[in-house]
Amino acid sequence: MEIVVLGHARLQPWGDAAFRGILDEFLPLVRLQPGCQAFDVFFGGEDPRDVAIIERWTDEDALAANLAAPHTTLFLDLIAPWIEGADTPERARAA
Repeated sequence: MEIVVLGHARLQPWGDAAFRGILDEFLPLVRLQPGCQAFDVFFGGEDPRDVAIIERWTDEDALAANLAAPHTTLFLDLIAPWIEGADTPERARAA
């Protein structure tokens, strides 16, 4: 069953350009993962420090494989200094 993951983060005041650079490297890798139907990142219109991430995966196994992939671990380590705060991602099943 399709899984949707919704995440929100807030960037450090000085983190926007660095975060976008890391995304440029990461997004092509994650979008090529088996089961990835979409992985999109949106920046707030009023405050570009607000970041929303919307992921769609074919199932839990595809999502779990991506979370365990070396590029995901590297991505999370690289962005950590640029994140001021983040909510726990929410998972939902498609109807």
